[in-house]
Amino acid sequence: MYGIGITALILAIVFLFLPVFGAMGTLLAALLSAAAAGPGRWFAAAALGIDLVNLLFFSPAWRLSALSSWSAGHSGPLFTWLGMILVQILAGLVLFLLDRRLGRMERWYRFRY
Repeated sequence: MYGIGITALILAIVFLFLPVFGAMGTLLAALLSAAAAGPGRWFAAAALGIDLVNLLFFSPAWRLSALSSWSAGHSGPLFTWLGMILVQILAGLVLFLLDRRLGRMERWYRFRY
């Protein structure tokens, strides 16, 4: 699982430097991060942190379009932006739960055999 975690981290760093597509690309990094439970979990957690920083601070085009359209009465871009942030949070939760489950299985396997 090191490979998946490192790939998620590399993608998160690359997507920091892409202006508009980078925010959408963080969804790919989040999906990879959710699957990186086990030894690569720290790389995946770092990738999720970088993705959240990217969405909250380094994506002003998404944030401004979401907030300006919301003030004009259109809520679509706001829900898209908040949905991307929610995907990052859910990926972190899945990563935590999978890692916890793998830890229990490993302890049971050691006890059993």
